[in-house]
Amino acid sequence: MLKQALQRGCLSYCICVTVADFAALIVVLCGGQSTVPGFVTRAGGEIVAAFLQPLLIGWIGFAFAAGSVLFEIERWSFLQQGLAHLAVTLPVFIAVEFLCFGLSNVPALLSFAASAALSYAVTWFAQYLVWRGKVRRLDEEIRRRNAGGHEEAGDR
Repeated sequence: MLKQALQRGCLSYCICVTVADFAALIVVLCGGQSTVPGFVTRAGGEIVAAFLQPLLIGWIGFAFAAGSVLFEIERWSFLQQGLAHLAVTLPVFIAVEFLCFGLSNVPALLSFAASAALSYAVTWFAQYLVWRGKVRRLDEEIRRRNAGGHEEAGDR
């Protein structure tokens, strides 16, 4: 499981760095600034910030992809899997957002954490509804087959 987490994480890290670099390039070509001024100051200059930001954003992709192996632990419920994934990804997400985009006060950090938790809650609820519907259809199919099976056995 660790090997699979590292493989997924490394691949996702590379993809996120590449996407972040292309996004920054597009922003700059359109006349915008690719990094937040506060991050430029904290990083010690625009070139350092432009280099570090995609690398830091890559860690978000690493955490999400590596953490995805948690959804394959069959003995855990989807709620347990989701909470574990949130516990793994949220600290990385908040740290990178704090460094790159300056979420430096408690209300901003709390609202960011609440937003992430709400996203997980909505995802969990949607999956719950999907799987509840599938289970109901399977139960109905089993009842239908059992009812049909008893009639055939009684006819003999």
